[in-house]
Amino acid sequence: MNSLSRVFLLAGVLVIAPSTEAANIVANAGFESVYASWTFGSWFVCSGGFGAHSGTSFACNGQLTPTTLSQALVTDPGTSYDLSFWLGQVNGAGSSDNHYVAVTWAGALVYDSRNDTLANFQNHWVQISIPALQATTSTTVLAFTGLNVPSNWDLDDVSVSPSAPASSAPEPTTLALCF
Repeated sequence: MNSLSRVFLLAGVLVIAPSTEAANIVANAGFESVYASWTFGSWFVCSGGFGAHSGTSFACNGQLTPTTLSQALVTDPGTSYDLSFWLGQVNGAGSSDNHYVAVTWAGALVYDSRNDTLANFQNHWVQISIPALQATTSTTVLAFTGLNVPSNWDLDDVSVSPSAPASSAPEPTTLALCF
């Protein structure tokens, strides 16, 4: 007697989801280690005002001439990075040609508070997020330039992390063997 056997083998797929929070490549991102890892120009590490966004310290700039706070970041050429930071003002003078913060990535302007008509920085923190900044070299300088006539700009919790890869739904797969 002939017997026909059919065997179906289904291949199982183990999917390990990557962490939803990529590592921040900014050292001393909340300024808790005071002046470590940053080139300060005439910015300062402060506490007080309306308080830090998190922790106890933040960077502040009360200068009457433009001054820059920067950090050289170790980056992977060809990789996109997401930038996020918290910006606020004591006494809330708003943005103008005499009172602004401009942010550059590898020398290119990526944010200017004078162009941000939606944010209200007056006496509280506002989160600014800039996605998909491209690294072209192994070191990328992130810089914050501020001018403060008549009140302070405050900066805290700076984050730069690799952009999440574009997600795509995996194709379902089944392997069937017939005998």
